[in-house]
Amino acid sequence: MCGRSSLHDAPVSVLERFSLPPVIPGFKPRYNIAPTQEQLTIFAGEDGHAQLRPLRWGLVPAWAQDRSIGARMINARSDTLATKDTWEFLLRKRRCLVLADGYYEWNSVDKSRTPMFFHLAGHRPFAMAGVWDHWGKNGDVLDTCA
Repeated sequence: MCGRSSLHDAPVSVLERFSLPPVIPGFKPRYNIAPTQEQLTIFAGEDGHAQLRPLRWGLVPAWAQDRSIGARMINARSDTLATKDTWEFLLRKRRCLVLADGYYEWNSVDKSRTPMFFHLAGHRPFAMAGVWDHWGKNGDVLDTCA
């Protein structure tokens, strides 16, 4: 379960696999993407074709009363994904790929925590399985992922 991720370089090779333009307008390298910040994602649009769009990291389900729940729902656990109502619909209907070239986990020793950075050789970009949802209340609209 990752708590932070990074995307240093535009993931051209990943985008080409999905027949997406290899140029991302306004792309900026991100070295420490935290929950509630935008994650670059690929998902199927209404026309069935792949789309590339930043989504806010931290799932706010459509049924949520307010957006604050998103800060607590940053990761979906594979062992409960298909069994919990919150995730089961999204697993069937709203899958996405979250793009990254690394992620951070923390190693705890005594009371100190040390970040460890995991990445592929050469810092190549990759995609992590994810789910997304569209939330809207009182004119406030948000697309989020986990």
